Amino acid sequence: MRIVVLMSDVPGLQEDTSVEAESGKDAFITAAAVEAGLTARGHTVARAVIRKSLLDALERYDPREWLVFNLCETLEGESYREPYVPAVLDVMGYTYTGSTTATLHRALNKARTKRYLAGHGLPTAAYQVFESPDQPIEVPFPAFVKPVAEDGSIGVNERAVARTTDELREQVRYILREMGEPALVEEFIEGREFNVAIWGNQPPEVLPLAEIDFRHIGDPFKQIISFAAKWDHDAFEYHHTDAICPAVVEDALAQNIRRVAADAYRLMGCRDYARVDLRVRGQQPYILEVNPNCGIAPDAGFVRQARVGGYDYAAMVEQIAAFAHERHP
Repeated sequence: MRIVVLMSDVPGLQEDTSVEAESGKDAFITAAAVEAGLTARGHTVARAVIRKSLLDALERYDPREWLVFNLCETLEGESYREPYVPAVLDVMGYTYTGSTTATLHRALNKARTKRYLAGHGLPTAAYQVFESPDQPIEVPFPAFVKPVAEDGSIGVNERAVARTTDELREQVRYILREMGEPALVEEFIEGREFNVAIWGNQPPEVLPLAEIDFRHIGDPFKQIISFAAKWDHDAFEYHHTDAICPAVVEDALAQNIRRVAADAYRLMGCRDYARVDLRVRGQQPYILEVNPNCGIAPDAGFVRQARVGGYDYAAMVEQIAAFAHERHP
């Protein structure tokens, strides 16, 4: 295959040493790893970085000859523009990895995702969207508060689980003030948390399950994947929220988790690869999020699950490209 690895530029990273810059640096690490993996498997690979426009980035690559490996999670630094990229790729005639504009748009807004899942009978926790901290509270306590449309646990801190009215309203104020967007407040599901990596299309395949290991965090209301747990190398939770893969889980529950996750993947219209996050209370899984085009940096959870499933990094990215190549005219 002839494959162009497409990514968004992340300006200012050389000067920015903040924790917030880690996710931007991750994009360059991922692009380099994908490029190296595909090259190692014998494919012709180029990299295109969107600096001025998507048209400029790809003008050298004939869509009849090149497949696009789409790694764009933002556009011009704005995550809400991620769905624009496949729309333009479709218009330009490219075949590309990952999900379509409709799927990315639906998944970007977590309340929209939950409404869609619940409307089709899939289990997700009770929720409410707050545009003001003074709205009447309809969600049961404890409640989990996060931005309605951010990725990478942005806006999720150690106070994200509210146990009282005052705590909930204060956390909603924090989201409104710092994130500049509504807060999604949902019933906190106290229990085990699983990441489910899924790939393929006809039909999709569920890779070995991974469970977040919270045993070093005693307070059950702090057993969450916060921004610090994901990005802050100096934080305790960063080093004590590893994933166990394959997860040690009884067959009946594992089968139920796989079924619910695969149903969400299909319902949301995910293509090629995605990750579904769930929490389990008793024997009932509840969908937290659906992540189409999920992170595939070398240390990402999807990569770990693919490796346990028998794919090294190079074989994994080649397989993702092969799923997309099946659509190439």
